[in-house]
Amino acid sequence: MTAIERTAYPRFKATLSLKELETSYQPHATELLWAMKNTRQPQATGQLIILLKVVQHLGYFPKPADIPESIISYIAQQLTEPVELDLKSLPREKRYRYYHLVRDYLKIRPYAGSPSTKHFANLNSQL
Repeated sequence: MTAIERTAYPRFKATLSLKELETSYQPHATELLWAMKNTRQPQATGQLIILLKVVQHLGYFPKPADIPESIISYIAQQLTEPVELDLKSLPREKRYRYYHLVRDYLKIRPYAGSPSTKHFANLNSQL
């Protein structure tokens, strides 16, 4: 049977090895520069990088409480200034701003804003 993290609806594995963390969650220099350019504080840079890396791996934004501590601490260690990162206390407005930045960086669009959704909304309003 296929592991749940390899299906159409991927999830985080219960435990991640160091090799898996390095392969999937190691921030590249260009990603760090992009995050630093879009944030003012090292903690915010780390939060943005975490969201970027989990979306790259999963293909969607998980709930902040669902992101394993091993990923958060690994990314915190990769930053130029080690900081303590906490996504659970990230204000909603800031989190949505980061979602927008990640979508722009990865060139992805939210499903709800797709042209077909707008088309169906227009059709329903005409009925």
